Amino acid sequence: ALTARLLDAKTGEEQLRGSVAQRFYFSSQQVVLPGQTPRKDMESDLFAEGGFSAFDDWRFDAVGQYTARQSRWQGGALTARYDPRPGYSAFASYRFARDAVNVVDLAFQAPVTKNWYAVGRYSYSLAHKENDVQVDAGLVEAIAGFEYDGGCWVGRMVLQQFATAARETNTAVFLQLELNGIARVGTDPLQLLRRSIPSYRMVNQLAP
Repeated sequence: ALTARLLDAKTGEEQLRGSVAQRFYFSSQQVVLPGQTPRKDMESDLFAEGGFSAFDDWRFDAVGQYTARQSRWQGGALTARYDPRPGYSAFASYRFARDAVNVVDLAFQAPVTKNWYAVGRYSYSLAHKENDVQVDAGLVEAIAGFEYDGGCWVGRMVLQQFATAARETNTAVFLQLELNGIARVGTDPLQLLRRSIPSYRMVNQLAP
């Protein structure tokens, strides 16, 4: 494997990064799990990744897995992130894995008016094939919500819709009242927001 990085001389922040890796085997595989066949290839797929920062607040990254003997990509991801300050961020990504995943993701957290913040995510699966079977495009998950910072308390309302089958979805509603430093009452959406929205920050923990 080989990695190269370019750092800002004053701040130490990473400006540019690139990596490439591949595994080489010096002997044939002698041990396998029951029902599996020994590995015949003497080298693995080629893995590559890279990223760069631009305009202080933007970050772009890419990663991929390439099979040279078949001359095709097996999987990869492209991401873009806008993160100017805590509580204000946007994220977009495209991920694919051959015969498995073909998904576009959008997510954000942003102030709307004084003390009000909006959060959201939309994950959509594009049409693709899985084991030679055509899979139609459709929703994976959608999230929309608002948070209000009342100073000594916070209110949260979040709606979530997610696919449970090819043509079926479930909807969940989260309502929560938080008294800072005392207690939280209601259904808790924080774990959902931290998992679904990159760079998510609780509005009552934002720096002044």
